[in-house]
Amino acid sequence: MDLHQRFVQLGIQRKNLTRQLQALLPEIFKQEIFKKHGCMTIYEYAWKFAGFSKNLVEKIMRTSKHLKNKPTYPIARALNF
Repeated sequence: MDLHQRFVQLGIQRKNLTRQLQALLPEIFKQEIFKKHGCMTIYEYAWKFAGFSKNLVEKIMRTSKHLKNKPTYPIARALNF
């Protein structure tokens, strides 16, 4: 595998991991797991452990709220990532 192919492959893996992290965030908020790890807010937790900006966290949480009573649908897809 050449260097370019490896780079592209890692980029795809990174995107998939980011989507998985985003999908976990609403449940982390609901269970208040962020407090158990020394963070005052979900924003602080997301920044500290995943590097997510406040705007991204707000988008994830807003989307999660809108999908709450809908059939199961991955949040990351709704966010168009």
